[in-house]
Amino acid sequence: MAALTPSHTTATSHSSTSPGQSSDKPPNPILNHSPTPWTTDKDKKLLKCVADEKSFEDLAAELGNRSVDDCLKHWDEHLRSTVVEGQRDRSFDSVELLAFVKVLSINSLYDHMFQRCRQAYIDWIVWGRILRGNIVELYLVAMG
Repeated sequence: MAALTPSHTTATSHSSTSPGQSSDKPPNPILNHSPTPWTTDKDKKLLKCVADEKSFEDLAAELGNRSVDDCLKHWDEHLRSTVVEGQRDRSFDSVELLAFVKVLSINSLYDHMFQRCRQAYIDWIVWGRILRGNIVELYLVAMG
């Protein structure tokens, strides 16, 4: 557990954009986890809580005009791939996910920023520094 450090995980955020690097090999072993898509009623309720006063359609639109199903699938894959072994059943509170949604919508670069934001989010999960509404701080971490 001591081998995983925040500097180790965030330092690898440029791999998908560097011309000399292979995008087939994520630098962090956590990212090698192959997520299994899952959408339960509990997950849908959580996403609805994250969206707060917004509909699923509005939330999907913020994430690049994706369909509701596509939006849910992306969130499912994100949650599965960022939870380390032994924490699979951990419940994510709505503030964490809302902050992540805001980071992605602020940048309007979902596809390009997803890996970097996810990498930063892994740091928060692994080290217990779960964000409680400070969107700017997570944004700065995600931007490297």
